[in-house]
Amino acid sequence: PYGVAAHHQVLIEVMREVAASEPGVELCEGIRLVDLVREGDAVRGVVVTIGTERRTITADLVVGADGKASTTRKLAGIPDGRESLGFT
Repeated sequence: PYGVAAHHQVLIEVMREVAASEPGVELCEGIRLVDLVREGDAVRGVVVTIGTERRTITADLVVGADGKASTTRKLAGIPDGRESLGFT
């Protein structure tokens, strides 16, 4: 089998470029997640801050791709099942 290795920063830059080039996609950076929009047991969006502005964004699907210390996971009440291996 073949594999591909890419430096993390290069991968992020390519992902930003590809996402921004898609029709109907608004790429927003510098945003901080502060809460989830809930409808009963379902998550229907996010509340974010952009600088000093607070904004609610609704969505059919909310994907938390914010890393190993995920704010999205914490706000959703999903337990952190990671185990420390003693190194990073």
